Amino acid sequence: MPSLIKIQLRGVVVGEATLEELQNQLATGQLSVLHKLSTDGTTWQYVADFPGLSTSEPSASMAVSRDSAIQARPKAEEWFVSANGEQNGPYSSAELSQKISTGEVSLHEKVWQPGFEDWRPINTVFRREAEMVVARQQAEVRRRQKIAEREAIRRRHEAIPLEERSYSLLGVASLVFSLLWIFGLGSLLAIILGIIAIYDIQSSDGYRHGMKIAIAGCILGVVGALIGAILIPLVF
Repeated sequence: MPSLIKIQLRGVVVGEATLEELQNQLATGQLSVLHKLSTDGTTWQYVADFPGLSTSEPSASMAVSRDSAIQARPKAEEWFVSANGEQNGPYSSAELSQKISTGEVSLHEKVWQPGFEDWRPINTVFRREAEMVVARQQAEVRRRQKIAEREAIRRRHEAIPLEERSYSLLGVASLVFSLLWIFGLGSLLAIILGIIAIYDIQSSDGYRHGMKIAIAGCILGVVGALIGAILIPLVF
């Protein structure tokens, strides 16, 4: 009776077979390069290194049998995920894509499917999903940075003593000229003074206030200038 050879896949013994049966399994795709073989259950060798087992091109009959076996396999891809030393799965491509997009599966994990010689980083296989996750993470970092910057500015401004704060006179002047109008001349002055006031307030680091007044002066100045541009040609 031919001796049986033990078959192992990812550390688990999955069966036994004779050398002839192993050759047929290799030809039909049931045995892959990921399997290991042993005659004594102690010393294991990969299929490609096992003596007496040919991994060269199979005969025509074996090729037909192999193609039939491949066609009989389910077409849905099966993915396995290596997370924290544990193997999870199988997942379909759609399921795993969803888990990556929602952050349920980290980009630091690795994936494997039948046909792979080894585990691969997720971002090299599911590149589009990985890029979307990275872009979302970067956007969140930028959002938090802006919030932190605004909060730091607010606290710095609140720390300025009241007696050292003042309203921008240029902003007040902009609002006044925008109300006077003066056939559009006041509006033009309001726009110019408002722009200068806005720059002055921004560069004062919280010591000067009146940003809303300066902006209001600019807006009313623009409106007044437009009205002047329409009415003056009609009057004269």
